Amino acid sequence: MLPLQHRINRGEDFRRILRSGVTSRSALGTIAITPSNGPFRVGVIAPKVVGGAVVRNRVKRMIRAAAYERAEALSGWDVVVRCSDTSSTVNFHEVLSFIDSALAKATQK
Repeated sequence: MLPLQHRINRGEDFRRILRSGVTSRSALGTIAITPSNGPFRVGVIAPKVVGGAVVRNRVKRMIRAAAYERAEALSGWDVVVRCSDTSSTVNFHEVLSFIDSALAKATQK
């Protein structure tokens, strides 16, 4: 489980990261990554097109768990994931590879 200090809760933080971050797309959706001064933080946007409440919450938990597993690589980054309608079919290993590829793209810039 991802501790609260590693979660993005404020709307203005979501907007700032989505606007200024390096974005990448896949079957999971869109991920935006931007450097931060503190510990890594993760925010997930799961609209109703993903599914019902149970499905949306399962997808969000899976993304947060993947971010927790990649905590060392994500240190110093803020990450926002905007889920697409196909994100409910993605498995955990695909989420990990999606995070890895987006992080690699962000570190190149």
